[in-house]
Amino acid sequence: MSEVVVHPEHVKLWLDAWRGKDIWTTLFEGYQAAVDWPAATFWPQLMHVYPEAKIVLSIRDADKWFESARNTIFQSMDSNLLARDEVLRTRIEMLKKIIVDGTFNGDLTDKDKCIKIYKENIERCRSEVPLDRLIEFDTFLGWEQLCKELDCREDEKI
Repeated sequence: MSEVVVHPEHVKLWLDAWRGKDIWTTLFEGYQAAVDWPAATFWPQLMHVYPEAKIVLSIRDADKWFESARNTIFQSMDSNLLARDEVLRTRIEMLKKIIVDGTFNGDLTDKDKCIKIYKENIERCRSEVPLDRLIEFDTFLGWEQLCKELDCREDEKI
């Protein structure tokens, strides 16, 4: 997400991806990895576009995930949807389309429904990603496990 902030031209590309266009080589030129939303929404497509790539599935307590998302991402989207800054507003509108409407069926206030969708995504990822490409990252266990799976050190950029 931080890259969308510094590259507002990516907003159009993400919306094009949402519409089913193949924009991946353009969007990811110069990058080695993608994390967070909006990229996380597209893991099923990216898994096929980049057949050698690992898929890191972050696992955490669903209630804690919801509270964290509600207090950060969800709150930011609500408060900035009517922002005066056109660049910010355009980015938030893109996120609303992809995350709020596309992932959570337009409702971020129903905790049970959001958690259900969160858990279903985890199970879908587990069932669709080949085991040799799936890395489950339990945030509770810290970075060491993830670094071992990715064959890197904690202080090393991936």
